[in-house]
Formats: sequence, C-alpha cells, structure tokens
Amino acid sequence: MTHERTDDNSRTILLLSDDPSATGRIHYALDSFCMSHHFLSHASMNDYHQSLIDSELLTSTTGSVDLFLIAYLDNIKLTLETVADLRKTRRYALTPVVAFQESEDRESTRALYHRGVNTVIKYPPSFDMLRQLVEIMDSYWFDTVSLPGHSNEPW
Repeated sequence: MTHERTDDNSRTILLLSDDPSATGRIHYALDSFCMSHHFLSHASMNDYHQSLIDSELLTSTTGSVDLFLIAYLDNIKLTLETVADLRKTRRYALTPVVAFQESEDRESTRALYHRGVNTVIKYPPSFDMLRQLVEIMDSYWFDTVSLPGHSNEPW
C-alpha cells in the first residue's frame, strides 16, 4: 500500500468504519468510479496510525489525508469521539469530514455538525445510490471546494 501521491489530482481518502459490509460497499463504489485517489480503510484512527508505524512510512508527508469518511453508521458516540479527536489533532483539524448515518436523527446530526463534521449523509440503501454519492462527493470536495492543503507550518 503506497501513501505517496502520484499526481496533483490524486488524493487520500480515509474511511473509518467498524462495519465490514459498509467498508466493502464504499470501497467497491469508489473502485467502480475509477478515481485515481488512494483509498484507505481502518476501524479507527489508532489502527491507521499503527499501520503507518508498522510500514515504517511515517514521514512529514505520510499520514496526510484529504477527506475522512466516517461510517460507524448508528454508533453516534464513536463518531462524535472520532471527530473530536480529529479536530484536536493539528494535522487533521482542517481536513473535511463526511459522516454516514443509517437513521435521520436530527439531534445526532446537529451534534455531529457542532463537533466539526462538514457533511452528514444518510447511508444509501442501494449500491447505485452510493456510487452516485461517491461521484458527487468527489466532484464537490476535490473540484469545487478550495481545500487548505497540507502544511508542516505551525499555526
């Protein structure tokens, strides 16, 4: 697994999910869209960081993530904890976060936005809807929006 970008259009998308079915569906949707991005999936940020340490690839640019997808689905507590940790970490504080939820609970949605999630999306029931969503997210986050990019400079 490589973590280096091969061109300016290649981005790193990190999916955090403890649901193998959701992980598989999202991965397949990203693959079918034929994106040139690096797609990584881990059950938690701890697992992701451990994979970097294990692969001995921990450098100043390794670990850069351009978009987080969080698919703990209806585990709102774990989603909120993960987002809080991301927002406290300088390296990830400005990185966009998209959270998937299976239910449409307004209170949970409000809490996610308050904690720093950029987008909350109801997890699509069909693969075709998920694939369309991936295409829209890619266009929005990587073509439409101006992202802050990665910097080793302190704030």
